[in-house]
Amino acid sequence: QGMRTSWSAELISDSNKVSTAEENTTMATDEIQEEPQESNNAGEDKVGNSTARKKFERSRTLGLADEVVCGRETEKSILIRLVGQPDNSQGSKVISVWGMGGLGKTTVVRSIYRSQQLGGWKRAWATALRPFNPEVLLRDLALQLQNAIQEDPVGSTATGVQKKNISVMKLQDLKDELARILKVQKCLLVLDDILSTSEWDLVKSCLHNAGRIIVTTRQKDVAKHCSRENKNMYYLEGLKDDAALDLF
Repeated sequence: QGMRTSWSAELISDSNKVSTAEENTTMATDEIQEEPQESNNAGEDKVGNSTARKKFERSRTLGLADEVVCGRETEKSILIRLVGQPDNSQGSKVISVWGMGGLGKTTVVRSIYRSQQLGGWKRAWATALRPFNPEVLLRDLALQLQNAIQEDPVGSTATGVQKKNISVMKLQDLKDELARILKVQKCLLVLDDILSTSEWDLVKSCLHNAGRIIVTTRQKDVAKHCSRENKNMYYLEGLKDDAALDLF
């Protein structure tokens, strides 16, 4: 319980704690797996070449995110504060970033995800593939969190997380394992490109104990369904003319 009562205390605003730009780059690279491992799940076999191309294009966007936040400094600052604010409601705090396709939602959220201001939370990022497959998405999250915890001997011992063969788990076992990890470890999850309320409903039950979840979506109704409260929704508008020209 002590781990879960002081989210805001984890925020690190003192930039002097980061000694060099090289350390920043190394830490940021370690925190996110831009190319999640593929499993042997039958659902993945159904993903066609067009989906693979979309995944490649989105992973390229992720790779550039930390360098290309042109004109989004204000949005990034607001969202970091929103993520760090304590929340008294039961369950996880879900922050939804919504807006039309191509605005840069993934870029902004990834910059937040990699931010040094968010302390030592374990992190995992999963982009929803099409057709949507909850087993693939949850396996991706579980593998990333398992690897992050195993790389931290102290955290692994304290949480009792042991190496399990997540890659061959079926959906219910994945849900159980992910729920168990989230119950004992402070985690920040990102679910990128959720397109419908039904997609969220298929995965939300095992994410109840996640400390923070950021969802990106194109639809306002999906954002409201995920976040439940307007204060946890953020509408990303288009860039102002000057910022758009600078980016161009």
